[in-house]
Amino acid sequence: MIPRSHRPAAGWLSPLLTALLPLSLAAQAELPAPIDVECSSSKSPSKDGNLTLSWKVGPELADALANGELAFTIEEQSEGERFEIDAGPFASSALSGREDGDYTYRVRARRADGSESAWSAPIEARVEHHSLWLALTLFGLGGAVFLATAALILVGNRRSRDADAVTGAR
Repeated sequence: MIPRSHRPAAGWLSPLLTALLPLSLAAQAELPAPIDVECSSSKSPSKDGNLTLSWKVGPELADALANGELAFTIEEQSEGERFEIDAGPFASSALSGREDGDYTYRVRARRADGSESAWSAPIEARVEHHSLWLALTLFGLGGAVFLATAALILVGNRRSRDADAVTGAR
């Protein structure tokens, strides 16, 4: 046995830390999850692949949000794939370039010290782009309107020049 004078001085530190750890975790109480998460296309599908998510925080985090002490993470899930998007200190985020499909989003808050809230309730969104037939039809109609306008301008210009030639006006 090692004499007491030769034992490491930190031998008492481990039981002390073990006893204090639950107290320090309780002091870092979990942040409340963001509430009222909404999506711009939750009622009808997005036709262009753009979605806007917005959320609110409860009154206990309103000051932290106003002071820029909170940041948010968005979790996107689609077709079994899940990844996180950093939304920064803003209570909304615009997402673009989404392909056709169903998406599920959740949001959580985090402080600079690393403490995080639970995830918000999930919200679902759907993206259904316009059909190729509709896009080509609208493109064709736009081309026809352009050609008709250009023809009208050219004919009007020619008639105006012919009328000026007849009257001798410049």
